[in-house]
Amino acid sequence: MEAALVLPMVILTVITCILICTFFYTLTAEQSRMHMALRQNAGALTGHTAYPEGEIKWEGQIETQKKGIFKTVRGKERVPMKTRGILAHRVERDMESLWTASDGVLYVRYCTLISERANTR
Repeated sequence: MEAALVLPMVILTVITCILICTFFYTLTAEQSRMHMALRQNAGALTGHTAYPEGEIKWEGQIETQKKGIFKTVRGKERVPMKTRGILAHRVERDMESLWTASDGVLYVRYCTLISERANTR
């Protein structure tokens, strides 16, 4: 009698632990993909950086902003967890990341221009 009650609970608990570990692995893999996609977009915005990986497939949202010589790339994505086992409610995790890139050539030109103006005064 006890085994008929305890064994299904143990099985459901093990399934739930496997799903939780899978969810954390999925989060880590999506964060890695997001990192590579944002890095690739930031490099493309500067025009001086290219990455040999090819196009990174990532389903999140990417927003870009340009302020002077600095370019900002922001990524957002919501990752859901499968709800099976003893999990009753849906779990989702929001991921967000930010990359700031600068045009190195333009930055050096601005720094030289400022230092020359300071020296002429």
